[in-house]
Amino acid sequence: MYKKAVLFILVVIGFGLFGMARMSEENREKFQVKLESIFEKAATDTIVEEIVNETEMSVSEARVLGVEGLEGRESSEKVIVKYPKVIMVSSKEIIERYGESLIKSIKFFNEKGNLKKDIDVQGYIPEKKGPARVGVSQNGKYLRINAPVEVIPGKEVLKSRIVVFNTEGDSLWGFKHKLQNIYLSPNGEYMVGVPDLEWGDAPVFMYDKDGNILKKIEKEDQSCDISFSNDGSYFAVLVTRINYEMKTEKHGERYSADLVVVDAQGNELWRKEEIAIGYASKGRVNISNDTISVITGFGEYKIYHFNKDGKLLKTEQSNVEHLMNFKD
Repeated sequence: MYKKAVLFILVVIGFGLFGMARMSEENREKFQVKLESIFEKAATDTIVEEIVNETEMSVSEARVLGVEGLEGRESSEKVIVKYPKVIMVSSKEIIERYGESLIKSIKFFNEKGNLKKDIDVQGYIPEKKGPARVGVSQNGKYLRINAPVEVIPGKEVLKSRIVVFNTEGDSLWGFKHKLQNIYLSPNGEYMVGVPDLEWGDAPVFMYDKDGNILKKIEKEDQSCDISFSNDGSYFAVLVTRINYEMKTEKHGERYSADLVVVDAQGNELWRKEEIAIGYASKGRVNISNDTISVITGFGEYKIYHFNKDGKLLKTEQSNVEHLMNFKD
């Protein structure tokens, strides 16, 4: 059955012949933003995720692309056009084959809407012994494909192959390692992950481009969360600890949360142990403008805000809805 896959372009229209690329970010926000559909195509594939890029072009070039809303503009006037640079699609066949919604292919486009490269995700790693999965860095500048290549059938993944790409579709680096839950850094220089999701207290590892371990962070529960600074120069890991020696009838009281901050070379910058004590089995961490925020708890939640150097700025009460949408 055919589904309509609609690709959109966002057009930010500026006034004057100098173009918006020369304007400050503050002034750019004052201009009207219009959502325009540039084309539709019938396809059996379903768009799962998009990475959007922007480029400056003349009004005449934008008209060739089919951008609307440019009536009365000078042909030489500059506009900023946002377009889908990378599109990840799935299909009914993939879902039926693997029993889950996996990425079928990654399509890379230029600013003219032309397809530059199309990577067959499930066929890219020929020695794979299971479904390949795709991940995108926090800032949308890098992607990775990983797939199991050495397994004990029905029991365990011994090793996976990981390949990292930029948004041009170029293969940059990769390695083979036992690594299942992977976070790719915004600068594309390293990754952080957990080797085995079934191994509840598996440490969090940081790897360089060659698969060398730069940092190991111990944890005592499956619960952990990771967030990177905007430029990837450091990252934060929220991990759970369990005090099994505590004498209590309420198991939730044994849970506490630690926050660990590490730079891009694997050096631990600082650590806050037991930022929350008792009923801290669930939590998330987020870095925004060098403020590191943590939400943790169980039933009742609290948010802790730290600066880049580890100073506690403030705390506030929260709830489970905020936990679920903490990084949105």
